[in-house]
Amino acid sequence: MAGLTESDVAVPGLVKLLEDSDKYVRRGAADALGEIRSKTAVPGLIKLLEDSDYLVRYSAEKALGEIGSETAIPELIKLLENSDYSVRESAAEALGEIGSETAIPELIKLLENSDSGVRETVANTLGKIGSETAISELIKLLENSDSGVRETVANTLGKIGSETVIFELTKLLEHSNTDLRKTAAYLIEKIRLKSVNYKSIKHSEYIDYDYDYPMSCTYSQDEIDPKSAIRSLMIFLKYEYSSSIFPSSIADALAEIIESEIAIHGSIKPLQDIEYPEDIEYIDIISGVVNDLSKIGSELAIKVLIKILILNKYDTDLLFTVADGSKKIVSEAAITSLNKVMIPIFIELLEDEDTDPDIYYRAVDILLDIDSPSVIPGLIQLLKSSDHHVRSDAAYALDCLGSENTIIELNKKLQSDRFFKASIDEIIEIINSIQQRLQYYKPIPKIPMLPMSNTLSHNYALLIGVGDCQDSYLSLPVTVKDVQAIKSFLTNPDLCGYIDDENHLQLLCNEQATKQNILDNLNWLQQQAKNDPEATILVYYSGHGWLDDLTQNYYLIPHDTVARNRKKTVSTALPATEFNNALQQISAQKLLVIIDSCHAQGMATAKETDELELPENFNQTALPKNLIADLKKGTGRAVFTSSTGEEQSYYRQEMSIYTQHFLEALNGGGNKPGDKFVTVSNLMNHVSKTVPESARQLGEKQTPIFDFSQTEDFPVALLRGGKGLPEGGWEEVKHEAQENISNILTVKEGVASVGHGNTNTNAQYYFGNVEGDVKLDEK
Repeated sequence: MAGLTESDVAVPGLVKLLEDSDKYVRRGAADALGEIRSKTAVPGLIKLLEDSDYLVRYSAEKALGEIGSETAIPELIKLLENSDYSVRESAAEALGEIGSETAIPELIKLLENSDSGVRETVANTLGKIGSETAISELIKLLENSDSGVRETVANTLGKIGSETVIFELTKLLEHSNTDLRKTAAYLIEKIRLKSVNYKSIKHSEYIDYDYDYPMSCTYSQDEIDPKSAIRSLMIFLKYEYSSSIFPSSIADALAEIIESEIAIHGSIKPLQDIEYPEDIEYIDIISGVVNDLSKIGSELAIKVLIKILILNKYDTDLLFTVADGSKKIVSEAAITSLNKVMIPIFIELLEDEDTDPDIYYRAVDILLDIDSPSVIPGLIQLLKSSDHHVRSDAAYALDCLGSENTIIELNKKLQSDRFFKASIDEIIEIINSIQQRLQYYKPIPKIPMLPMSNTLSHNYALLIGVGDCQDSYLSLPVTVKDVQAIKSFLTNPDLCGYIDDENHLQLLCNEQATKQNILDNLNWLQQQAKNDPEATILVYYSGHGWLDDLTQNYYLIPHDTVARNRKKTVSTALPATEFNNALQQISAQKLLVIIDSCHAQGMATAKETDELELPENFNQTALPKNLIADLKKGTGRAVFTSSTGEEQSYYRQEMSIYTQHFLEALNGGGNKPGDKFVTVSNLMNHVSKTVPESARQLGEKQTPIFDFSQTEDFPVALLRGGKGLPEGGWEEVKHEAQENISNILTVKEGVASVGHGNTNTNAQYYFGNVEGDVKLDEK
């Protein structure tokens, strides 16, 4: 088109198009005039700076800058006082594009304008032009009452960044205004660290203002004092600044000074006695520093890095940055030194029960990534995790890295009751694997199991299956089948060995599963535990669980809950806090609580009608993590839930998949040959593997939660009536377990009542297996 010919012939027509009603035409004309660079277009382009469309104004600014005519400056300066901020901004941008110092005298006058917006725009313009002529006037504005102007002026001075600015700013270091002194100190260091003369820093010291704001106050162009320079830079690492230039400058300065010292002296001896300030607490700019120090990898660089790590160990962002940066370190000695400090910090994170789950798993990944024997204690610590995947990864890493000392340490752990937080069998498996790899064999000591009466006279259970509800559309018949099946297993002397009488076991189903009955039976457990110091207690609840989005309170939904409206629901449901308070009063040292409270559609109604309608602001969820944490408080508490978050608890045929695999675990699904008891960890090991797999086969997701991090492992039931698991392990008894479960589902009503008389001979059941589920057809 004509605008691309650089011919003035097209200019008049293009100027006329600047007034076209179509914003795209105006914008295109401005772009074309900018390419032609005709000064005759300047007046029309200036008018366009007041256009209502931002992109049109931008094209005009750019065109004026390309034309570069100083004849436009007077008109542009006038526009700096326009009441419309966008017009002022466009004029300022145009002046910056032109870049002529001719505008500076008029711009300086406008620095005194009463409108703070005008002053701010002018300061930005002066910074873009970058003239030292404006420095003294800009420094005056550092005392302006408007914080926005002061901040803008400070950034402008930082952009100009000359020795003249530093000279003027040093005059402010004795000013009576504390904020002004701090701003001056910050700007001096910012400008100094931007320059290539990092090595010119000779002396640094604290100026004892309100926050001991540090300042490099003496400079020399011909003498290097890297010791003082690094100390100064380390002091500055304490402070958090918004400038994106400052952080990288400090990182570059550290790197250059250290590298220079090594290059000049061939060693870092002169720097080893640096006294670092003890009050370094936060490093916002650590990323750049870590990267540079890691690349250098010298003894001093690692020393600085370790100091940063120790003083900021509660800053998780910093910890992960250091861990990532450490991968760049080549020196094995340097990595070893850093790991000695870093690994215990990450282990401490894992031990803290308040650690955020995302941070926990990031810490796990870091420890698993450290290919060094120094991480062994951390990996052993991970074996205590309630998360099966974490334990599995830790076991694999120990298999690869473990030494003779690892075997010795694991054997020691096996002698300690406190190490039963993970499966003992898993630990023995790890030891065997390491021994096989090293061809190092040492007998594994016999592990003392916590004592348990053969008659199980000290075991008590409260099983709650809500089943039929007063509001019938809430009924959950499968929950009754679940708890009745569990009762049949528990009270079978050839299986779990619980005593089947009202002094040892209570079953609440249907109309018996009311709010008051549940609380009364929790009180019954309190009394049993008080009378029997050796009591082991199991509480199993299967029913609805709802979260009130308004209050974040969680409720269990017993038989007599009225769900017609929110008010009725709140008053008749069982608050989880009340449920937990009752549990906390149970003094038993061995208490397992299992909550199955988020049942899938189809379980929620007897006739599988339309989707379950909850009262306003209520949602069906699994037990929230904060309530799990509350439930496990105290000695000897273990908490299991059938699913996570908003995941649901699924079923097939006559029972939920969670109950099915729980029954398998009671038959030895999670045990090893020779085991005589089923412990909490045995239950967890089997259910954690099989439930997710069964849900996956249904095309769904269900992840059980287990938490017994505050207690030792303890026996829950006899295994096969005390006979234990034979040498063939689970594979040898699996068919027997399948028959046990099938028999429970088909016995006559009144014995187990699981099937309510249902004699369906074509039912199919699935039984957990490490390799997958085995399907058994009942014929």
